Amino acid sequence: MTVAILIVSSLILQQLSKDFYQQAVVAFQQGSFDQVISLLDKLHENEMERPAAYNLKALALAGLQRYDEALIANHRAQGLDPTSANYVYNAGLILLTKENLQDSEQCFRKGIDRFPRSAELHRGLGEVLFELNRFQEAEQWLGKAAEIDPVSAPAHVLFAKLFYALGDRRSFGTAATKAVQLDPQSHLACYYYGIWLIEDQQRFQEGKEYIQKSVALSPKFVEGIKQWAGILTREGNLAEAARMYEKAITIDPKDARIFYVMAGVYRKLGQHAKAEAALAEYKKARP
Repeated sequence: MTVAILIVSSLILQQLSKDFYQQAVVAFQQGSFDQVISLLDKLHENEMERPAAYNLKALALAGLQRYDEALIANHRAQGLDPTSANYVYNAGLILLTKENLQDSEQCFRKGIDRFPRSAELHRGLGEVLFELNRFQEAEQWLGKAAEIDPVSAPAHVLFAKLFYALGDRRSFGTAATKAVQLDPQSHLACYYYGIWLIEDQQRFQEGKEYIQKSVALSPKFVEGIKQWAGILTREGNLAEAARMYEKAITIDPKDARIFYVMAGVYRKLGQHAKAEAALAEYKKARP
């Protein structure tokens, strides 16, 4: 009887662990990174020693800007599953987010040596080369990613980002359109497609809907929030625009430009004390 009870108890604990992991996945998708860590800490020991659990923990820690801890968790995931190109990609992405660009580049290059047919590693290298302003190399590596996986929406999203930065409007439109066709639920694809519709096609209403969708899909997507706030400002919906700028600044308090634009919105609303406070923050935050 005692053995039977122990077996049942063990099965219940394992099921609870699986439930905690699934809840952690949902929390991550919602951007609740503290909750992810809390839920993973409740996992049964056997469940925590899965590479997927360490990988999720690494991504959540990175979301909390605890990059060194994230890299340790990622290293553990790679050790448990050395066959996963995705875990190597995530390591490079964490380094990129940490703005450790040279180490990120090396991580992606070493990953490509190990997994030469990994589209995401080629894509990651293209992204870090873009951040290093090595645009021609970035385009080449993104092209290789698209060759390996022609239906990869993220590769076309990065093409859109690259061509937008370079002012190549025709290629930008092609890439943005392709990205949103491949993945209409990608917040970045919706964002760039919306930008193209507004700026290049003068299809303002349709573009506006895509910008709004990008924010709905990723509520902490700062660039989308700022773009949406700008649209609200142009439409005269100043109170809602101010609320969106306030939301953006809580996510990225280092962006001095948000404070400056927000001050202008406050002035139009007649909220002069808030305008002066925003300007003071702008002066402190600017380089």
